[in-house]
Amino acid sequence: MNNNTSQEELFDKQVAKITKILQLQKEQKTFRTQKFSPNGTQIGIAVPTTPEAVKQSTPKETPFNRDTQHTISDKEIREKRTAKVTFLKRKINERKQDIIKDIKQDIKQNRKSQLNEDIKKLQIPTHPQKVPTIPINIKNTKKCTHISPFRWILWIIEILILLICLHRYVLTPHFQGNKQKITPLEQTNNASSENKIFPLGEKGFLLPHCQEVTPSYYPNVDLFPTAAKKMLLHQQNCSLSFHLPIEIQNSIGIKFRLVPPGTTQIGSPITEWKRGENENQHPITISQPFYISKFEITQQEWETIMGKDQNPSSFPGMNCPVEEVSWYDCMEFIKKLCNKENVDPHSYALPSESEWEYACRGGSETAFCFGNSQDLLKDWAEYADNNYKRTSIVGNKRSNSLGIYDMHGNVWEWCRDKFQNYPGDLTPKTDYNDWQNIRGGNWYVSADNCRCASRNRLTPTSHGNMLGFRIIRYININLAEEAQKETLKALIKPAELPKNTIQPPPKKDSKKPL
Repeated sequence: MNNNTSQEELFDKQVAKITKILQLQKEQKTFRTQKFSPNGTQIGIAVPTTPEAVKQSTPKETPFNRDTQHTISDKEIREKRTAKVTFLKRKINERKQDIIKDIKQDIKQNRKSQLNEDIKKLQIPTHPQKVPTIPINIKNTKKCTHISPFRWILWIIEILILLICLHRYVLTPHFQGNKQKITPLEQTNNASSENKIFPLGEKGFLLPHCQEVTPSYYPNVDLFPTAAKKMLLHQQNCSLSFHLPIEIQNSIGIKFRLVPPGTTQIGSPITEWKRGENENQHPITISQPFYISKFEITQQEWETIMGKDQNPSSFPGMNCPVEEVSWYDCMEFIKKLCNKENVDPHSYALPSESEWEYACRGGSETAFCFGNSQDLLKDWAEYADNNYKRTSIVGNKRSNSLGIYDMHGNVWEWCRDKFQNYPGDLTPKTDYNDWQNIRGGNWYVSADNCRCASRNRLTPTSHGNMLGFRIIRYININLAEEAQKETLKALIKPAELPKNTIQPPPKKDSKKPL
């Protein structure tokens, strides 16, 4: 009951204060609308009759001064009127502020009691309680699954672009450079009993720190011209004559293939496609057999000799050819390899230009080791038309008739000798005659630069991501002949030749080789 009474009293006070404010505002408005006569009296207001009322209502001003003979002007009347209006406004505003201040103070004092009463009326607990959870049936809830067809198309395009970039810039370089060595094509295409090389075993003559590779295979001779098939037969006869294994491996895993001696034409005929002016065709003679590395020197082989922190290659991959090597770097590699195996410093070497082209041709007299077709080059070489703009793992293409890989493309290969004019070439000598030969083409150049006869040269200090090398292993024929006389006194059955190779013509008085 007391609470209700206090609320009513507070309400009455607030109403009274608001009423006063309204009354003052009304008086201010009324005063603004009043009109005055020239003598200062208000117009339209009843004139008081009693003397006291007249004194209160009459303004204290002197309309006429006898001494100065001066009458109050309208301007002075307006100024006094304006001053009075300003005074009233100030008083009204001050009173209004006082009333508002009192109202705020009353509200502040009674706010807590009002809130408590409101809480009781609404029956809201003063202390927080745990709100009971309402189980929601997810199955019955509706999800917004509508997606515009345009957004679906956009997502599909983005996914396709992402997959293309992933394949082009991540997967392809990774599998080209970092994966384990792929089985060479000689094992996939030629792995049969017909093309398998018969091992010599203990009857063969092995160079120091070398061993015969078994199993090893002949290439498929059906892919080569007749002259290349004859070279394959010549390789087999050389192996039997000197008891040299066709394929050997040295102490650090470099594999070599046997190159038989012989005479052939190097350079190119005038009719050859895109031949160079410095490729005059002329005969050369290789007097002794030698071994040439089956693949280009790989980064793994380089690190084995030079150290793991000395790999200069731009394209990573232990089974990719080492590149970014100068001619002097290659000579340093050979020197350290000879020291590691404790052999004569001349046992290993870079091939000369003549030895390189002789081994590359494999007996052929065409633009490439397999013929003259540019369309077939993609099966034998990594070059501009089929490459992913980097080197590839060695042995990933077909070999020539001697079983040597990557003689076309992949990386240019340094040669031992300097560039010289061929016989019959009367071109004046220039500075590049003191540069080193490079042969074979690379992954960046076109097909005509990958021909057997294509000649190029660079300064020996040059290096780049398309410059690599391979090495040869010389054979001491005198030692081989002595070993043959001592160890091969019994009859040796000839090696089984592949069925698809050219068989030697039978001789009338043939004798079994000793």
